[in-house]
Amino acid sequence: LGSGDDANPYRGGSYSVVYLAPYNYHRVHTPVTGQLTHWRYVPGALYPVNKMGLKHVPGLFARNERIIGHYDCEFGKCAVIMVGATFVGHMTVAFTDLKTNESQPSPGTVTANPAVEMTRGDEFGVFEMGSTVVLLFDRDDLEPALPLGSSIVAGQAALRVHKG
Repeated sequence: LGSGDDANPYRGGSYSVVYLAPYNYHRVHTPVTGQLTHWRYVPGALYPVNKMGLKHVPGLFARNERIIGHYDCEFGKCAVIMVGATFVGHMTVAFTDLKTNESQPSPGTVTANPAVEMTRGDEFGVFEMGSTVVLLFDRDDLEPALPLGSSIVAGQAALRVHKG
């Protein structure tokens, strides 16, 4: 997440990783309703995020370029992480004029003042080509809503509350 302080709320929480192949839809939609409180741009490498990249590049998602949005939402805290990759020309987000790999934005955190109200399904950002989205939640009672390796479509749940 680019910061220990930003990572602390998610320790012991739940997560989901969504890989976008080149043939997939490359718009990222807000998975929750809530307030986008801050975001961070983290420069980095652009290693491939496919199975081969994951196998051969230790800590791949933490080494590649990222845009991270932090929400206070109906589920608690949530982070949406767009992870850059090989052949990703640039990433953009809907809530500011940030464009990676074009104007080389300054790394660091931007606080939304006031917070940006977003509704589940609103556009968060766009990848030029494929990559990966990582979702983090501060709560530990979420589990995958789909079998590992399944396709997911816009509006479909990635996680659900564990009822066990």
